[in-house]
Amino acid sequence: MLNDGLYAQGASKVSSSRAARSTWFFALAGVLMAAVASPVAAAQDPSVAGAAHGSQARCRYEATQVGKFGWTEALLRRIVVIPPTMYGLTRGQTVGWRFAVQRSIDSAGWERTYRSPIQRTTAGPNRPASFTKMGVGVGLPGIPPGADWDLNDVHYRVVLKMFWFRSDGSVQQRVTHGFSSHRHYVDGEYHYGEQYCAGEIRQFFDGPGA
Repeated sequence: MLNDGLYAQGASKVSSSRAARSTWFFALAGVLMAAVASPVAAAQDPSVAGAAHGSQARCRYEATQVGKFGWTEALLRRIVVIPPTMYGLTRGQTVGWRFAVQRSIDSAGWERTYRSPIQRTTAGPNRPASFTKMGVGVGLPGIPPGADWDLNDVHYRVVLKMFWFRSDGSVQQRVTHGFSSHRHYVDGEYHYGEQYCAGEIRQFFDGPGA
């Protein structure tokens, strides 16, 4: 319709084209303003499972072997979870989050080893909840004599749970998220992301002098 107006002959056709373009422009502006005015609808739909809402799982390691070029072995000491950014579905709604840690040894099934308390506070459609990070220390398992696995084969992963509560305290909505990347820190320095936290990690150096 716009192309027809642009190439049509006569004042009435050109005027019609301008009106159409003006109507299209204001309609688009209205959509954009609605998106800006409703950040929750645009950025966070609690009914969509799998959304981390900005949360991170971090594996904190302590270097146990250090060579000429840096650490070569490190043990997992702590798992820390950065809280999600959560909005209330209504003004002053109570929202909460928790995390669980699961462990697998030598590719066996996953079992839960820790579940945090639920951290709760209030939030609104335009005001995110004010949460703090949570974490847990890791006690690595002993290796039985004759075992064909070591601490590098002990894997931990984090599962995040988010809750939206009704005024009576019951759960209105919940989201469960499994992290595809766990950020690895050794002595406070970030190194890389992995699907899980291994009980022990190692790095090797090649080249002259290594």
